[in-house]
Amino acid sequence: MIVLHTIWDNTKLHIWAESSELAATAASSRRTKQHTRQHPFALARDALMEAVGQLSGSLLVKSTGSGTLSMRIPSTSKGPLPSPELILEKENEDLSTAGFEQWNILTLTLDAHTALDFLLSLPNDLPHGIAFGSSLRFWSEVAKFSFELITRQCFVPTMQETRQNGAIVYRAAWEVVLAGDDEERMHLLSTVMPSVCLAFLPPGEKKTSVPHDSVLNFLNAVTDAFIRESLSSITLTPARRNRTTRNVPLPEQWLQALSSDDSKLTASAEDLKSFSTGMRSWLTQIRPVDQDAPFRTCFRLDVPSEDENSSDWHINFLLQANDDRSLLVPSERVWKERSSTLTFLKRKFENPQERLLADLGKATRLFPAIEESLKTARPMELSLNTEQAYAFLRGRGYVTPQDVKSIGMDVLRHRVAITYEAEAEDKTSETVVQKIFDELPVP
Repeated sequence: MIVLHTIWDNTKLHIWAESSELAATAASSRRTKQHTRQHPFALARDALMEAVGQLSGSLLVKSTGSGTLSMRIPSTSKGPLPSPELILEKENEDLSTAGFEQWNILTLTLDAHTALDFLLSLPNDLPHGIAFGSSLRFWSEVAKFSFELITRQCFVPTMQETRQNGAIVYRAAWEVVLAGDDEERMHLLSTVMPSVCLAFLPPGEKKTSVPHDSVLNFLNAVTDAFIRESLSSITLTPARRNRTTRNVPLPEQWLQALSSDDSKLTASAEDLKSFSTGMRSWLTQIRPVDQDAPFRTCFRLDVPSEDENSSDWHINFLLQANDDRSLLVPSERVWKERSSTLTFLKRKFENPQERLLADLGKATRLFPAIEESLKTARPMELSLNTEQAYAFLRGRGYVTPQDVKSIGMDVLRHRVAITYEAEAEDKTSETVVQKIFDELPVP
């Protein structure tokens, strides 16, 4: 029997395996007294490649590399203990003296993109004699989560800063964006991570945040690799002749680095820092609000009032409790508050005015028309015409000719009077309006 395990070391995925046949042989052999020893029943490279090939095919096996991990594994005086999934003919180990000891283990390594392919391609029905360890099952679930995030486009381009040889290196990268249910799922995965996933870390580095950081690192790494591969055949910037990397503006470098193997940006330290600061400021606007915040700004679109005989729509600004979406605080109530704490229906809202103004400022990047309301000291609502309201509902900050056509029939059909001659020709107000739309050139 063979049990497959995986370890993610923040750059690549390691695959290793235990063999029940080798375990039986090791039980009768003498133990050496070296400080770090070779794991006695871990599969050698050729046997490991054969086992992985049965699961994912020979093409994936050819893309693997070789590695060695020094892992702290539960052991007794006779050697390392087998994993719970490894079935042996007899288990008579005395666990009273068990402890953790270092063992060298040969592994197959996969880069982030190939690791995602491997984990997603694992079969439900395993070949006879092969079982999955808890670590492999765990990283398979994380891989499924990452693929869901990619499918739902829950990712953004970013700038990463790392220190290399005493200097700060700036790289373009893709990172996942987690909010709401995704945050909860991320927390759950971090909580249930098997301890063997961290067996390669020194004891002093096994902090409570390591499982969370490890899962997040995996999500970012495989997402970055997947998107780069998807964009490798696409040119994001216009072709330039006689331009070296140092002569390419940083915004263009950044775009190129997001779709190529070389993610590093090249410029003076001052220019790189300035560009990074501006980029981070821009990216902050499109990230979701911290889910731990007690409230957020929300917008309510009200239909035109029949009493006022007006065709204007209105976007009302409100504060909404995150844990009770039915609790809405009108902006009028926010501006009447003179202290830094607003009490509404026995709930407290800290610094509501600052939060409302900050969120409205961010919203102008998505719907520029909101900027008009910020010309007043206490913005409470924004008036829109029908075309703007339709664009707002479509998630756009501008009106297109198609927006006009989409609402034009409902707006105009009752305003077009049909003559008796047109009625005799079976023409209606709808056919007249539609003919106008069909023949009117789009500006």
